[in-house]
Amino acid sequence: MLQTSGRILRSRRELLAFPILAGAVSIVVVIGLTSLAGLLAVYDAFSAPVLVLVPVGYFAVAYVTVFFNAALVSQADVALRGGDPSVAAGVGAAAQKWARLVPWAITAATVSGVLRMLRDRASVLQDLLVGAVGVAWDAVTFLVLPKLVFENSDFAGTVRSAASELRDTWGENVIGTVSLGTIRFVLAVPGLVMIWLGGYVGGTAEGIAFISGAVWLVGSTILVAALNGIYQAALYRFIKDGRAAGAFGATDLQAAFVAG
Repeated sequence: MLQTSGRILRSRRELLAFPILAGAVSIVVVIGLTSLAGLLAVYDAFSAPVLVLVPVGYFAVAYVTVFFNAALVSQADVALRGGDPSVAAGVGAAAQKWARLVPWAITAATVSGVLRMLRDRASVLQDLLVGAVGVAWDAVTFLVLPKLVFENSDFAGTVRSAASELRDTWGENVIGTVSLGTIRFVLAVPGLVMIWLGGYVGGTAEGIAFISGAVWLVGSTILVAALNGIYQAALYRFIKDGRAAGAFGATDLQAAFVAG
């Protein structure tokens, strides 16, 4: 299934533009808010506006990520149906749903932040437990974004519907979620190794190794984000329409959604 996602991505490389845009716009948001915080701190380092900018920045970046992920899912669906995806069409599709994306961005960012704080303070066993909770959350909410893009129900109804539709395919969806996480980890290893080795060689080679490792990590993150969007769109269409879409064969999709 993920191999098929890769084939679609190779033939429709414009889909990579969405995670790239998400990263670029997020950087602009962070720089802008950091600059504003710096100006305010000149007058009072602990003023309310400065302190408020931290959560505002966190949720703003979360919204930017969700927005461009929604754009990606919309155009992945176009590609799966044999159409011609475009960046402009994706941004337009996400813009039409901008208000519906707000509660999901807030919810996803809050859950992610809480899980991250718990893991930072957890023992090894607790860390594994929190990780399992994170996987379960990702599995249950995997179809929330496609539903927000393609349907018009309210946010609470969307979440309930996504969880309900995956009730009989829990195990299979967890496997898919874990597989994407594993791919993310495996692809990140070479970049981490480059950075680690750079710390030992020193000199000019250290800088080259660090830059190369950082570029590799960014590239792998973009790749996995695009694969994830294609996978979400494909699974949504299979559940909703009861048929395979585009380059996904029926066998591929049925293997991901076998009734338990």
